[in-house]
Amino acid sequence: MRTSRTRWAALTAAVALGLAGCSGVGSSDDAGSDGATISEDSARSDGSAAGGEMSSEDMAATEESDDTEPSDPAVDGDGSHLARSASLTTTVEDVERASARVRSVAEASGGYIAREEGLLSPADAEEEHSWAEIVVTVPEEELSSTITALARIGDVTSRSTEVQDLSRQYTDTESRVRTLTKSVARLQTLIEDAADLEEIVALESELTRREADLESMTSQQQALEQRTTTAPITITLQSPEVATDDADGFVAGLATGWTAFVSALGVGLTVLGVVTPFAVVGLLLTSPLLWWLRRRRATTA
Repeated sequence: MRTSRTRWAALTAAVALGLAGCSGVGSSDDAGSDGATISEDSARSDGSAAGGEMSSEDMAATEESDDTEPSDPAVDGDGSHLARSASLTTTVEDVERASARVRSVAEASGGYIAREEGLLSPADAEEEHSWAEIVVTVPEEELSSTITALARIGDVTSRSTEVQDLSRQYTDTESRVRTLTKSVARLQTLIEDAADLEEIVALESELTRREADLESMTSQQQALEQRTTTAPITITLQSPEVATDDADGFVAGLATGWTAFVSALGVGLTVLGVVTPFAVVGLLLTSPLLWWLRRRRATTA
């Protein structure tokens, strides 16, 4: 009888943990805290039903872990999590030498080359049509100084920066990781206290699923930390001939023609939109007159 009661108590705890964990993973920080409280109360009551109660030391440890917030190295000065990036296009006389300077700037800034591709003209070519695109990833705090250093390599023809606010996504991911961590710890405690084989199998199955979810969410959190603590800079190096081709070549002409076509199409549609209401009203007004004239001709004939 005692074994049956223990089995039902453990299975009830597993169900309560499953519901609390799903609620914590699928909601925000407040919902995750509520789910954690429900699972804690269920585990506490089920432990009493099974004949064991949490000691005062365990209670204190649980409250301490609930109140402890993980350190966050990716927080901006105002508490936000910002992902910054930039891009530069420069004209240089020697693309290969300029690429080497970009690598040196990246190393001096504590960064690295994330991607590099390009095309170099043969040494015996009459004109140099060389270009290179290099992605430099540097610490976020070095972004401004690195852009300044890269701009000195050549003549900057275009420059842009972008800032993406990932605060909400980071906070949600952090809350899910915290809730899943607590859930995994409580499942491990239940498995240690379980005496029946069926209970252990059910709890271990739930533990495996919860650990997989925790691993996935932890990876997402680490990716967000990486994105907010580093900044990619895409710099395009091109020879003067390539820059001239881009400004006056077929592609530039095609782009100009397409822009003109889209503008003309927009003007035409605007005129059509203005005329349409008048045409509809005129048709409604003239239709009875045309019908009367047609019927009169038929009667006269």
